[in-house]
Amino acid sequence: GPDGSIKPREIVRVGEQMAFSGRHLLAPLSEDKAVDGPSALDTLGLAGTTPLRIRKQLAAFDAGDSDRLSFDPTGGDVTQALARAPRLGERLKQGGAVGYVIVGLGVLGLIIALIQLVRLSLTRRAVKRQEAYLSQLSDDNPLGRVLHRFEGMRHDHEPEALEARLDEALLAEQPRLERGQALVKLLAAIAPLLGLLGTVTGMIGTFQSITVFGTGDPKLMAGGISQALVTTVLGLVTAVPLLFAQTGLSSLSKGLMGRLEGRASARLADHLEKRAPSKAASAAARQRDTEHA
Repeated sequence: GPDGSIKPREIVRVGEQMAFSGRHLLAPLSEDKAVDGPSALDTLGLAGTTPLRIRKQLAAFDAGDSDRLSFDPTGGDVTQALARAPRLGERLKQGGAVGYVIVGLGVLGLIIALIQLVRLSLTRRAVKRQEAYLSQLSDDNPLGRVLHRFEGMRHDHEPEALEARLDEALLAEQPRLERGQALVKLLAAIAPLLGLLGTVTGMIGTFQSITVFGTGDPKLMAGGISQALVTTVLGLVTAVPLLFAQTGLSSLSKGLMGRLEGRASARLADHLEKRAPSKAASAAARQRDTEHA
């Protein structure tokens, strides 16, 4: 084992190519990477890290569920490179503080978008239910509130005044339907800018390393370059779903506003049509009184 302990294990050897035990690759403890010959059997040990994909493949082969194996013709160099490949958590760590801020803002934006999506869906369902029962207005939905406010107005005003009051009631409902969309849009715009900030800070760190240590060791520059690239990717990956979410929310809220305006206009038109005959009768009566006089 890596700690120097020795335990008996069943070993599967595939010719001179590879050897493994269970879900872990084995490698010679000496510098010689060959696993053939009696001496190699006495010096095999667990490899430093076996990649997850290879572990699954070895387990399936050992259980008899598969006949496929991955061979490394370099004697372990490619396998070690795959094992050293950073995971998702390590990628986020490479982004530094800026990367964590971008991820946090992205999660916050998605939570807000999800909450608003649920709220708008419930509101649309309530509006549909109100449309089926227009004779019983309820204040738990925007359509009921608008029509209820219209019913409470004095209907002897001019049509222009009634239309203005109705528009005022509709505008009062619009901020409720569009709540949270501006914040989601703002987060979608900020994320790429923060990614650019991380890119600039990462490159500054890289140039500082070059200034102090020169270009002899590329590992000294890897940290700054990783931060520059990771933060750029995080900014773009965060902005794209937030833009889609904001567009969907905007489309849903505009659809609800259009439905409210249509129902409110229909109610106003019905009221004006009912009032027109009474006005005509009053005008005719006044004309008759004038003729008699």
